Amino acid sequence: KKTSCDYGPNDRVLKNIRIKDRVLSEAALVSLKSKQLDTSAISTLLYDGNVDFGESITNLDSCNVYIVNGKVSEKKLQVKIQNCAKRATVLSIKEVID
Repeated sequence: KKTSCDYGPNDRVLKNIRIKDRVLSEAALVSLKSKQLDTSAISTLLYDGNVDFGESITNLDSCNVYIVNGKVSEKKLQVKIQNCAKRATVLSIKEVID
């Protein structure tokens, strides 16, 4: 039996984004390529990442914008995702340097 326990706000947001059609902006595609990553990096972040609710814009009427932070292939990434009713658009991907 496959069940999931997505009770916390972080898990609910990530799951909500994962189940939608996902589109990458041109800027996001260029950024992935320059970092030598593919779209599986986004999928990994949507399972293992953390939503930065302080930086996210969650009070919009239609499409909220979430900032997701996580580590993929030893790179710390920050992804900006516009989450609409039927589609999630990856707007940008940047590497975070400590």
